[in-house]
Amino acid sequence: MSKATVSFGLKHSENRRECEEIKRRLDSIPGVLSVSIGRGRDRVSVDYDTTGTGPDCLRGRLKECGCDIEAEHCQEHTM
Repeated sequence: MSKATVSFGLKHSENRRECEEIKRRLDSIPGVLSVSIGRGRDRVSVDYDTTGTGPDCLRGRLKECGCDIEAEHCQEHTM
């Protein structure tokens, strides 16, 4: 298993209920290991197994949720 993290800066997710829905929908993607939403609700970070999913899939799911992505940062982890 190869692990990576991608963080998205969002222009969306203003209320708690929307954030919970975004987290639930990202968690449902095979290969996603964890999802965290920043305290200001303007950043989403996802740890994932690179053999199961990737930034394109995660970005697509965020867009399905109605999120506008302002920034993106990927980091692969070496083990």
